[in-house]
Amino acid sequence: MAPCTAICTRRTCVQAMFHAMLGEGAPLADFDRYFSTIDWASLALDHAFFLSGRGLMFLDAGDATEATDLLGQASALLAMRDSTNLAGFTAALDSVAATMTGNLERARERYQAWLAASSTSGRLSRPEADRLTLHTILALDGEQAARERFEELVAEAEHAEYWHSLMRLLHDGWRLQLVPPEHDRWGLPRLAEVAGRVQGTLAGLLRVYDAAFSEVNGQGGVDDVAGTPRTAEMLIADHLRTGRPLFAAEVAARAAELASEVGAKGRASRLLDLCAEAVAPLGEVNTPSLGRVRVREAPLSERELEVCELAATGMSNGAIAEQLFLSPRTVEGHLQRAYMKLGVTDRRQLIA
Repeated sequence: MAPCTAICTRRTCVQAMFHAMLGEGAPLADFDRYFSTIDWASLALDHAFFLSGRGLMFLDAGDATEATDLLGQASALLAMRDSTNLAGFTAALDSVAATMTGNLERARERYQAWLAASSTSGRLSRPEADRLTLHTILALDGEQAARERFEELVAEAEHAEYWHSLMRLLHDGWRLQLVPPEHDRWGLPRLAEVAGRVQGTLAGLLRVYDAAFSEVNGQGGVDDVAGTPRTAEMLIADHLRTGRPLFAAEVAARAAELASEVGAKGRASRLLDLCAEAVAPLGEVNTPSLGRVRVREAPLSERELEVCELAATGMSNGAIAEQLFLSPRTVEGHLQRAYMKLGVTDRRQLIA
């Protein structure tokens, strides 16, 4: 960037860089060579601006805990001085991070700050906040409100032919289960068609969701563009390779559910293992596709809660029985009754 370039222009360029990185979807390390050439001292970048951008990237990868930390720092700086009109945008992202970690009180507080902010807060990043806060709306206002907002945003993106925005919206519609299964296989054929119009690593992966889930369902599973087989396991590995463990875990969870429905119980169990491995670094993050349950918030008996909390840490029935001075059979009985109340089928879906 030329030294004479106006500071506001340089900030816009860096903001565009964040979006280009998010949009391309390659591992963040692939972009290190671009950042290493920037003279950060001459750029005079606002710290809150940078922290919000990094928070957005961590949020998109599913690391809501790290995103919360960065966005909290940004919000503190913006409370003192908001020269870039970023406070509302940062609050929107923070509300999503809080939603993902189950802190709905904070989610509501930060979402209200977003609604009260200037309609230009975030500027060219605003569509990202509009899309991401669908999760917050779903948690706070319910499925109907979230679906109405989703359909509104989809219509706007379609009208403007903003294919990348539309692709991300359709993917989030699937992730948040705002598209019912009877709607042409959760809307995955439409996602494949739109992703085919978009360049980049992430677009290439979203394009094959339909093929991967069709394979689980026993209906083919061939990438129409490349002509090669695609499976859910391949898609999970690709998401992990490109630094998106949340997307990998969501694919694994949804594929496990579908595999169980078609009678492939062994495969369903292996997919749940992959889900647990992918989501482990993300802590207590939850989304509709993950379908995890926070046992502390559930209507369980004292003993069921105690057993579930230990099971959520990965302890076996035998280890739980030994610690609580119970028989393994009694432990299994407590777990099965708890699973029925919680609407889950496996300890890998529990959050302590």
